[in-house]
Amino acid sequence: MTFKVDRNKLKYLGVFLCFLILELSNITKTTGFIDENDNFLAGMTLVKGGVIYLDYISQHMPFMYYLCAIFNLLGAHSEFLFRLYFYVFIALIWTIMYVRYSKYYGRTTMLLYPVFYISNMYTFFTSCVLSDQMQSIGMVILLMEFLIFIDTNEVKIKNEIAIAFAILISFGSAFISVYAIFIIALGVAIIEIHVLLKNKM
Repeated sequence: MTFKVDRNKLKYLGVFLCFLILELSNITKTTGFIDENDNFLAGMTLVKGGVIYLDYISQHMPFMYYLCAIFNLLGAHSEFLFRLYFYVFIALIWTIMYVRYSKYYGRTTMLLYPVFYISNMYTFFTSCVLSDQMQSIGMVILLMEFLIFIDTNEVKIKNEIAIAFAILISFGSAFISVYAIFIIALGVAIIEIHVLLKNKM
């Protein structure tokens, strides 16, 4: 009995593992940070049936709290495990980005982006489970989708899913993302108006 091996799936698995291994080199680099602990505690509060902004007072956006709640449900109960699950989640996003955007921006670009990102983890608190990471990744996805829209002037279901996810993790993690999202939305509106006027001529 022979088994057929899908080389593309093996390649994507290899990409995922490479990203994850590189990330893991930072997992114990930084000691606990107050915003990171805030995410952990809020996530555990949700799992216990608490309500954010009622039982757990915070000025932060809720996405990271719900993400950490999922990690807690999966067994994360320490800084190490929360970071491990978070790194797996980020590596998965990067791998999906590699699969989706390589044909637009090239495989080298989509491999180097996470590498440069991980190298930044050696200098700041980006080894922590922070909303800043989700915000930045979401903004990169949104910008890539905007550049694709400029080139193709069309929005398919794949674009819609990517855009919705990008807005969810960026705005859901940091309210300030609304300004960047507004600028991109304005850019889309300008392009649409330009195309409409051009077709009428």
